[in-house]
Amino acid sequence: MNWQQSLLVAISAVLGSNIALAQSTVGDLLDAGAVKLSKADIMATIVGANVSGPTQAGGVNQTDFKSDGTYTGAYQGSAGAGRGQSGGYFGKWTLSDEGKFCLEGSAGPAARANSSCLFYFRLGDQLYVAVDADAGRTSAVLKRMVKR
Repeated sequence: MNWQQSLLVAISAVLGSNIALAQSTVGDLLDAGAVKLSKADIMATIVGANVSGPTQAGGVNQTDFKSDGTYTGAYQGSAGAGRGQSGGYFGKWTLSDEGKFCLEGSAGPAARANSSCLFYFRLGDQLYVAVDADAGRTSAVLKRMVKR
């Protein structure tokens, strides 16, 4: 490989990584070549791991998805307008054959239970979660980091 080919490879790698960071909807992800995670992919990637990332409101959260079908987590709200609150949450998760990852839980013993379902997508080495349960092309996505 000559220096010109090496330079082209390096530029492509930088541009590819910037494109992955710019994804904001399921449609953007799919157009860039992302794939929706299957049930087996989710079991291998999410279950037994700590998953963290931003919230839609500008805060951050982290969740431990345990292999027994439960989860625990913590969040820190965004600063400003009294939204900088933090706290914890817990509940149970289920996973359908189609890869729909559903959560049912609450932020404390006295809190009202909530439920939601979501889909995970992978683009290169980046993991994203669709914010809306239907994961349609216009559904917002948020980047996630996984630690084992």
